[in-house]
This record gives sequence, C-alpha cells and structure tokens, in this order.
Amino acid sequence: MLNLSQHKVFIDDYENTTDMIVIDTETVTDQATNISKVWEIGLLVIKDSEIVDRREWLVCPTATFDRLDIFYPEDHIDVQTIKSSPNFSDIMHELEQYIHPDFVICGHNIDYDLRVINYELDKLKKPLIGSKKVDTIRMARKLFPEWGKYNLDKLASFYGLNIEKRHRALDDAEATAIAYLKMREKIINDRKNRVEELSLF
Repeated sequence: MLNLSQHKVFIDDYENTTDMIVIDTETVTDQATNISKVWEIGLLVIKDSEIVDRREWLVCPTATFDRLDIFYPEDHIDVQTIKSSPNFSDIMHELEQYIHPDFVICGHNIDYDLRVINYELDKLKKPLIGSKKVDTIRMARKLFPEWGKYNLDKLASFYGLNIEKRHRALDDAEATAIAYLKMREKIINDRKNRVEELSLF
C-alpha cells in the first residue's frame, strides 16, 4: 500500500506563501477494487500571488466503471470521452513540468487529490508530491469558525464566484485558487489591522 506518511506538512504561513500549484482532480470508483482513480486533473500556477497559467488533462482511469460517481450534466462530460482519453503515463511528460516534490501544492481537501495523483506517480516510480501543502478548507475553518460546512460551493457562494462547470477539475481548481488568494488577503489585512490597533495604545 502506498505510504503517504511523509506528506503531512501543512503550511499555515499564508502571508509568505506566494507561489504554488493549485490542483483539483475528478475521480471514479473502480468497481473491481473500490479504489478512486483519477480521470481529470485541473491545475493553476500562482506566482507572486497572481494566477499565471492554467492546464487541464483528461485521463483514462485504470478502472472498471460504466458511470461516474457524481451526476454530471451531459454537456460537461461523458463516460466514453473519459475512456478514450490518454493514460496517466501519456500525460506525465507534460504534468511533471508543473508538479515537483518541492513545490507547494494547494487544493480544497488537498489530501484527497494528492492521494489519487500520488497513486499514479507511485505506479510510474515517480517522486511523490505534496510534502508542502495548503488546504483551503483549513484556511476557511480558521477564518470562518461559525460556518457549519466548508465545501467549495460554500466558499464560492461567499466570494461570489460562479463555477461554470462544477465538478470539472479546471473550473473547481480556478475557484479554489481565487478563494485562496481572497482568504490570504483577508489574513494579511486582519493582521495589519491588529498591529495598527495595538500601536494606538
């Protein structure tokens, strides 16, 4: 079994975390093994707190399935398109230009995305990613403890983000990236305001 015990370092120093890769995956449950397998990866590059690049890949999962785990509108995706997509190994030469073991990886419930990607990387004997990671759920819980739920829909609604194709990897990754930047800005402003308040005494 894949050991991810070395991939547990969450970064909470958001003020100084200006460069990262934001990832979202879409998966299907293998009917034979009950293991989640990735069929889409959406990725954004944040540099100096700005989104500078976007990429997405459809992946044919090594899984037995005849339907998707979540209901997807027909104009979003269909099973045959997924099954006709390249294998993970076929996109690896492009993907590894964006992911690296030393990069900060961000996502909404990022451990899930890391688990399914690292499963594929491990099969190819490639270095695992996520030794430094940011989870926007952790950020939201810290900033908004009064919320009862912290899913991506809640964050998108709070910040007025329209996710055109919910549960498509790039659209969800884009919403996650924007939410991260907005929450980071709030953290910086809150700390600045506290410092200014203290200086008055």
